[in-house]
Amino acid sequence: MKFISTTPVDEDFSTPAWLQSLGYKPNVDYSWLAECYDSSAYAIYKLNNDVYTTYTVAAVFCNLYIFEMDKGSRDIEQEFEDEYESVIPIGEIKSNRF
Repeated sequence: MKFISTTPVDEDFSTPAWLQSLGYKPNVDYSWLAECYDSSAYAIYKLNNDVYTTYTVAAVFCNLYIFEMDKGSRDIEQEFEDEYESVIPIGEIKSNRF
């Protein structure tokens, strides 16, 4: 799992609404993946040059985290659950942007 970016978001940010505003369709382009602290993480499936790349997004502690999952990993849920705590520490300070 490779960390891509983090962006401050509102406390009531909705990842599914954001994905749909970008044109992603539920259960086609993205799906619920796992719990991440008290938030939901979603897998995004993107086709580039006949190769699918899977990303994971999670809005946690007023930040939107985006990860690229390892290519060839068959169990991205387990990969995410095994690794997210090393990137998103418990009790991370909320963004002071808002």
